Amino acid sequence: MAIPPWTYSLLRRGIADVARKASETETVERLKKQASDLIQDLPEAAAKGIDAVLKKADLHKNHDENHLTRPAPFEGPIINASGTLFHSLGTGSSMTASAIDLGKELLASDLSSPMIHHASYEKRIQKLIPSDLQYSICITKNVSAAVTLLAMRNPKQVIAIDKDQSELEFQGDSFINQLARLAEVEVLDTNRPNLNDSFSDSITEMMVQVGSDTERRPRLVNSDASRILVADICTLSENAPHRIPTCWSLLRNGFDWVILPGNTILGGPDCGLIIGPQAEITALKSHYLWPSLEASPVTMLMLLMTIETGLNDPESVPTQALLGTSLDNIRSRTERLATRIGCNDQIIECKIEDCESSLTPNGTWTLPSQKLWLQHHSMTAEKWSRVLLETCPSILSDVQDEKLCIDLRWVHPSDDAKLGTVFGGELT
Repeated sequence: MAIPPWTYSLLRRGIADVARKASETETVERLKKQASDLIQDLPEAAAKGIDAVLKKADLHKNHDENHLTRPAPFEGPIINASGTLFHSLGTGSSMTASAIDLGKELLASDLSSPMIHHASYEKRIQKLIPSDLQYSICITKNVSAAVTLLAMRNPKQVIAIDKDQSELEFQGDSFINQLARLAEVEVLDTNRPNLNDSFSDSITEMMVQVGSDTERRPRLVNSDASRILVADICTLSENAPHRIPTCWSLLRNGFDWVILPGNTILGGPDCGLIIGPQAEITALKSHYLWPSLEASPVTMLMLLMTIETGLNDPESVPTQALLGTSLDNIRSRTERLATRIGCNDQIIECKIEDCESSLTPNGTWTLPSQKLWLQHHSMTAEKWSRVLLETCPSILSDVQDEKLCIDLRWVHPSDDAKLGTVFGGELT
């Protein structure tokens, strides 16, 4: 690195001043030597300093590049080998292919023309409802929007909720907290038959579905209260698989309203469905909050496409296809994966065991399956599970008894080869 002329000039001027002030010859000579050495060392010292800065910059650059290029968990595709379909981190299932194609077509359409013809849409939606039920459906942005709309339809209503259900979480927050922000809430014991007589205004009984015995739960209040069920797992099919409740049976067994998500068992886009009496649904659509809570036309059309496709061909809906996978299918796939794992020297234990896979984290609605118990040579199961989340695609697993558990019940067969590569290595 070249030293600017002004640097030499300043140094020499300073040395001359010091030399003039010094009375001893030895001192003058020592100062001159130090100055000469300093001037000679300046380029090298400066170069070392610059090198250090550049090396530090390279380290930051490499760190940033690694951070940017390394796939972050859950931003890409997910393989759900956790044994829980509706895992808090994802399901690994996509929407129905026909709904995705429709969404692409709608988003590429002419913005100046109406995207949805409401009269035609309502006629098709109404065909989904059994003829013996005088109900209608409206679609909101999400389940929280649906709950908000029903909770605020009557500003004077009191919402009664079962004590056992009051602390359940729904979409990241306790259900009781969500309701309390919207209306007056009374938490009741199941054995308590009535609300206090002082509640003279209308009463809404609201429940969160927590198990397959929902239809047999007693009423919380013995009155003309509206009975609302917020169902995390519910179908629109009369022939619901694996004891999963259908909203029509719930309505026939005492519920006045059912709220369900469009993106779980239905396999559609994220939205909320409200199913209730026709006149009341019409009133909801006249509520001042409706324009801000209503689902977009694209979402509405994609949902309708998903429901119609699922009713005609359940296997075309990825979530429903997984529900229909036979145990023999899972066993043969699990054995093939175990064989591949045997080629990996880093995995020191691989054991197959029968198990029950669940739809929800609380273990409701289980199906028979098999899981692999794995132990790594150098990583703990917890660390191994975290590493798998950082792969691409991210792999959801479970950790039990300090072993990594892999369950293929909710894994699409097309992803088996990827799991084989991750756990068994590349085939040669």
